[in-house]
Amino acid sequence: MKEQILPYAVPLHEYPGPKPKPIVGNLLDIPSGKLHETFENWLDQYADPFQIHLMASPCIVSSDINFINYALKERPKGFKRSTRLSALMNEIGMNGVFAAEGEDWERQRKIIADALKPARIKQFLPQLQSITKNTVAKMEAEKSIDALLWTQRFTIAVTTALTFESPSTRSSHNLSESTEALQTHLRVFFPRVAARMQAIIPWWRLWKTPGARAIENASHGIRNILAGLLAHGREVVNSNADESEYSFLEFLLAAGFSDDVIFANALTMLLAGEDTTANTLSWALYYLAQDQNLQNQLRQEAVGVLGSDCDQWTLQLDTIAQLKWHEAVVNEVLRLKSAAPAMIMEANEPHKIPHEKGTISIEEGQKIIILTRKAAIGKHSQAKNTFQPHVWVESDSPAVDPKAFLPFGGGPRFCPGRYLSLVESKVFLAYVLANNKIRLATNHPEVHEVSLFTMTPTDINVIMEPI
Repeated sequence: MKEQILPYAVPLHEYPGPKPKPIVGNLLDIPSGKLHETFENWLDQYADPFQIHLMASPCIVSSDINFINYALKERPKGFKRSTRLSALMNEIGMNGVFAAEGEDWERQRKIIADALKPARIKQFLPQLQSITKNTVAKMEAEKSIDALLWTQRFTIAVTTALTFESPSTRSSHNLSESTEALQTHLRVFFPRVAARMQAIIPWWRLWKTPGARAIENASHGIRNILAGLLAHGREVVNSNADESEYSFLEFLLAAGFSDDVIFANALTMLLAGEDTTANTLSWALYYLAQDQNLQNQLRQEAVGVLGSDCDQWTLQLDTIAQLKWHEAVVNEVLRLKSAAPAMIMEANEPHKIPHEKGTISIEEGQKIIILTRKAAIGKHSQAKNTFQPHVWVESDSPAVDPKAFLPFGGGPRFCPGRYLSLVESKVFLAYVLANNKIRLATNHPEVHEVSLFTMTPTDINVIMEPI
């Protein structure tokens, strides 16, 4: 279809897009688990921007970097998460910094960003190293691994340790039992949250299905475990322990947040830390398993930076920062397989948004959808839609226009966990490849993308072979 030049303030009904059906709009045109891919395919089919209808609500969809960056910079004052998503987050008790708006968001964001700053990650490195070594050792023993399952185990272990462990709690014999029970509940809770986000009708508000009861039971179980951890955390805070050694939970307690806010942010931390980074690492293993030369490149880099014997490695933030090829692999995965390739926002006020074709008028209450992955693999990238990590290391110019590379969002609501995610990803890959080469299982099926709470790969089966 020939693209059109949009004059100022084009009426919404004049934008191209799929024809909506009565009442449901275009919702039935979006296959289950294919939300972001459907939007991206429609962008290719129609134009940028185009419009769709979510129920009766018209939405403007775009991958234009000017449009995207304007919207991200205007959060949270000018745009918020959709009313439907906010209601769901409140309903399940996940209304922490991820879903909070206004003054609540500002206060929570400041404290949480401080809890995840590099100085605190530096103190966490011994725990990260121990968790990584233990996880990789178990993977080596199994040899044939489900990449997503094992990366989730790894990231859940990292996130629960960062969230709940401090020098005081680390010596508690109950902590290990608590975190194992917590992980069991989370494996029930998060997939069902994702299912609710995809639902056209909020069926769980109408009748109690087995799935509704399962998420309710998991939520109660998580709350009971957190209640015990909160009680212990209060003892630590009240004992005048060194604040620099606080766990994430203890840091929130010391800031004076209510139990409900702490519960919401603990859940948010667990979901964001487990789901997104696990997906990134699964895709990284998938690409690396198909390129032995790239594996050798990362292995040689780790030897040069950290030493030849991984059992003797001493992790420091400055040495981890020198793992440029490891970082290149992670960044290239984030470009091609971002965990959040599409974001839905709702306008708090009228906007006139810049776009390469003109200015787009958005009314208060209207939704927009930004396609960040599409921006990162288009004309603003050297590598387009193929996996080419070398461009992050060998090129004199940026591999991607920084305005188009937004896997952690942008503007005031930029993800505060970015630094932690990059550090743990590089450490994990270094340990996996230190003594092993990896390959895909024989007759490996094609891997697909699935839209759940985040974009997730289907089964990735990797064989680990000792060197």
